[in-house]
Amino acid sequence: MGMKSHTIAFVHRDMFLLENQLPFLVLKALMSLRFKEDEEKDIINTLIGHTRALSPLGTTCQEKLSRFIPINIWRREAPQSKPQKDEGDPVHLLELVRAKLIDVSKKLESGPHSSSDWYSYRSAKELSAVGVHFKPGKTHLYTDVTFKPSFLSGKLTLPPITVDDSTKSILLNLVAYETCPDAPDDFGVTSYICFMDSLIDHAEDVMVLRSKGILLNFLGSDQEVADLFNAIAKDLVPNPYAYADVKGRIERHYRNKLKIWMAEWLHTHFSSPWTILAFIAASFAIFLSVMQTYYAANPPKR
Repeated sequence: MGMKSHTIAFVHRDMFLLENQLPFLVLKALMSLRFKEDEEKDIINTLIGHTRALSPLGTTCQEKLSRFIPINIWRREAPQSKPQKDEGDPVHLLELVRAKLIDVSKKLESGPHSSSDWYSYRSAKELSAVGVHFKPGKTHLYTDVTFKPSFLSGKLTLPPITVDDSTKSILLNLVAYETCPDAPDDFGVTSYICFMDSLIDHAEDVMVLRSKGILLNFLGSDQEVADLFNAIAKDLVPNPYAYADVKGRIERHYRNKLKIWMAEWLHTHFSSPWTILAFIAASFAIFLSVMQTYYAANPPKR
């Protein structure tokens, strides 16, 4: 349409505002006046693919587009309680974005027995200091959050996310959609934002996640990213059982004093190659000193 790039960015943002959503059947009717059905799907896939606030996964363009809209979202049976919705159609574009982020086959909750309102761990920086290693996931799904403990440490895997000027708008509108009466009741996006907010307090926490490839920061300073998540998560009420198993595993790691002491010792004394080399040199010097003392006290017999 000959629009300038900054105009395209504003239009793209406005198309995903909750108050601007067209029913998908209306959108299809409008697009059918100019495009064929296959072209409609490609255009919508491309539109959602340019939502930079989503995943920065390093895949080919075709692989990205094939994941943006699950194949069955176009063919799934419409719920009987919503006869106005054509079979296989999403409600609107915003639901398509949410479907890209939340895998409905993977429940966020693991039952009331796993829930807890008390967790003693705090930010990403604090967790990193006690032996929790962060790793970017292989998918963009907010449901793909795992924690695997090991002998002295643990690995927290999080989906990678791009943060830019459009992130706040798209996330807030997804949260607003989840509060609607007819929206999915799992509060998947809301719970993810609250979980990320629990890991991010200050710029140092953003730096930890950014250095591991979990956050791709196009917004500006790390403090701006921290302020963004803190602002979005304010007054949100997540699913009380979301990520309960992950939180429980992290808490058990955090309460293991032996793991914490060992992790803090390693973090303090072996945080860089120079400290490791210094430790090896000191150990070698001590070994030579011990050997010299031994042979001085026990000279070899001739």
